[in-house]
Amino acid sequence: MPKNKAITRLPIKHLTHDKEITFESQVLKKTDNYALLSPGQQFFVQFVKFAPGKGPDDYVLAYRSVDDKLKKLYGKTRCEMGIHEIITFVTYGRYDLVVLFYAPSIKVYNKFLAVFLNPGNDFGTTETSPAGGVILHPVGG
Repeated sequence: MPKNKAITRLPIKHLTHDKEITFESQVLKKTDNYALLSPGQQFFVQFVKFAPGKGPDDYVLAYRSVDDKLKKLYGKTRCEMGIHEIITFVTYGRYDLVVLFYAPSIKVYNKFLAVFLNPGNDFGTTETSPAGGVILHPVGG
């Protein structure tokens, strides 16, 4: 990052079993009320729509199943691969869930996504968008 660009911490963090992960961003533009930031890490926004009657009965157990499959294929769980679910919103409308993930790279995230979207899985649809930036409000603190 260029030396003349300010760095700020995003107002999110993730607690793993043994450490706290914080996220920093480069300030691209700032006004009194907003800042446009370029994250120093890769975030992914996942939109999930379950087919009627096909959603998991227990969301936590569904992720445990994904972790079991990842462990079998790659010898690591999501967390061990550096993939962390920052927050999940249960929503009304077009999607059932909106999930914000952090991953060290799109290559690593794609390994998780391939297991999550196994072709034999008929739970519904998902689309994932890499985050291009962050608009932060309010600025200051």
